[in-house]
Amino acid sequence: MIPSYIFRRRAMTLIRPLMSVLVVVAMLVTLPQLINMVGIQLTGAMPDEYVKGAVSKMTDLMAEQETEASLEELQSQMDAIMVEYSEGIRLFAQEKGAIFLTLTAIEFLLTPALMVLLNRTLLDAARKREVKLSTSLSYLRYSPKALVTTLWMLLRVYAWMLPGSVLMLGAAFLPPLLALPLEYAGMFLMMILGFRAMFHYWLAPIALADEPQRSPNECIRVSYRAMRRRKLELFMLEFSFLGW
Repeated sequence: MIPSYIFRRRAMTLIRPLMSVLVVVAMLVTLPQLINMVGIQLTGAMPDEYVKGAVSKMTDLMAEQETEASLEELQSQMDAIMVEYSEGIRLFAQEKGAIFLTLTAIEFLLTPALMVLLNRTLLDAARKREVKLSTSLSYLRYSPKALVTTLWMLLRVYAWMLPGSVLMLGAAFLPPLLALPLEYAGMFLMMILGFRAMFHYWLAPIALADEPQRSPNECIRVSYRAMRRRKLELFMLEFSFLGW
């Protein structure tokens, strides 16, 4: 396995001469996220603000050391908290839901197309080709295919997470003291399988940028083959950036 610092050193050597172009491209890629964040802050379309009271009560309730004798009381408190949580979600959807969905949709629709632009620029830099902003921008014409590829990736990742989702769904039909361990087990399973699937398909957008004539499904297959027995290497590379 190649150490992460070697990847970083090679990357810096390649991009240093092209920093001015890459900064502009990187700013374009982050623009949808910036629009979303600023829009949410200015409009107050933050779901957390509507349910923070219920979440706080739930946290306090879970922190208490309850006994079997207080099971009915615990169930009653849990039901009241869930009613408050549902009311907060309903109020948010009524007051700010349209704004939140619009801003989220803008970010989701624009980001895949801009990632093709960034990936193509980085590929040209890695292959020591001439990197021009105008050439990179020309890849925006593959925006629809980039969006379909991203959607297909997400669907496949969520399919891998279904076993964990089933466990969490089953927890909803159990008493609180039994539901909590099952819910945590479901969350853990979803996380493990989700990360594994995500690393399977990590290279699909790069495969599209490399050869835009590929279909979304072919990009998925290329990524799956390339990441076979390389997922740990990618995980360690991503992990090495923590704290940067």
